This record gives sequence, structure tokens and C-alpha cells, in this order.
Amino acid sequence: MSTLQVAVITTGHGYDVPNFHRLFRSLSGLDCYVQNLEDFIASGKAQSSYDVLCFYHMPGGEPTLEGVAWQGRVRASMEKLKEGSQGIVALHHGILAWLGWDYWGELVGMSDRTFEDYHHDETMHIDITDGSHPITNGLEPWDIIDETYEMPEPDTAGNQLLLTVNHPQSMKAVAWTRTHGKVPVFCYQLGHDNQAWENESFRTVLERGIKWSAGKL
Repeated sequence: MSTLQVAVITTGHGYDVPNFHRLFRSLSGLDCYVQNLEDFIASGKAQSSYDVLCFYHMPGGEPTLEGVAWQGRVRASMEKLKEGSQGIVALHHGILAWLGWDYWGELVGMSDRTFEDYHHDETMHIDITDGSHPITNGLEPWDIIDETYEMPEPDTAGNQLLLTVNHPQSMKAVAWTRTHGKVPVFCYQLGHDNQAWENESFRTVLERGIKWSAGKL
């Protein structure tokens, strides 16, 4: 398998930069470029050079067509994703991006993204809901320390649930797949900080999810 080119897109939420970069350098068969959303949009033709777009961003509201030029291009670029050939990964708070924009809710398969609360440093037991999927094949359940979200579950229609938790302060689903137009999308709620990033099972699922979204798994 040739090395996949991956844009890891950030903005709107702080993160542990050194360990985040170490996480993506640890993934086999992937050449990952961490970049701000503004830089990704400004890159023009370079946007199409990536095999996968991994969104670890959390802008609020919805992108506008007004204001500085690059902001208008954000909306246009995102709305074209379903027409392209690039795989999409929504990682952790990437599923919370643009909470006021129905389009992003459609992309991640959540028609209701009413966000109630979050909790740091929670110990969760991850259960394998679908062990036949290429992303989860052969994996055993595992424990992880991570941030939980209290919010509605992904839609039943159109989503294939892969991983779940049973935690009083968390949504049940933590990993699922879907399509956006004809584009494969992997949604992965886990991954707040290095407590999760250094977990071997977390990294395995992330690596496989990226490759699956590119049609290489």
C-alpha cells in the first residue's frame, strides 16, 4: 500500500501540540500534515492533493459567506466534500464543529447535536459493537481515560455503529461509519488528549479509520 496523504485540520480548540504531532507520526502508512483550517482553505489546489481529510476542529455557529474572503471559501469547500474523492474523518470535537450548521450534522450523521456537557479524565470501557468491520476486526474491548460528551446519539439510519461505551456521563456511541454523498466518513468521538492518544487500541482504530475512509482497508 502506498503512503496516504492526510490533512489533519484544526481550529477553534486548543490541544497538546507536541503529543498531537507524535500521535500522527506514530501511524503507519500515513503522511499526516497538521494545519489550521485557514491555512487549508488558503492552500488552494493543494487541498485536492490529500487522500483523507481528518477534522479535529471546533469552530462555532456556521461558516459565513460574508467577512474576509477565506471565511466564505470555508463554506464552499465544505459543501463540496460530498462531491469529491477524499475520505473524511471527524475526530473527537470534530463532530461538534459548527453546531449551528445542519450541513455538518448531516456529514457526521447526527441530525440533533444538542450539546449538554462534557467531562474530562473519565475511565471508559470500550465495547466492540461490530467486530466484522475492517476498522474493528480482531480488536478486543479495552479501557481508556478520555473526555466524555453528553449529547444525543448518532442517527439510526445511515450509520454503522462500531464502538460503544456504557458510562453515565457519556453518549453511548463513540465510533461509527457512514457516507457523505459517496464519500466514506469515519466518526470517532474519542481523542481529547495524550491519555487517549497514547492508548494502543485508540491509535489502532484511528489508523484503520483513516485508511478505511480512503478505501485502503
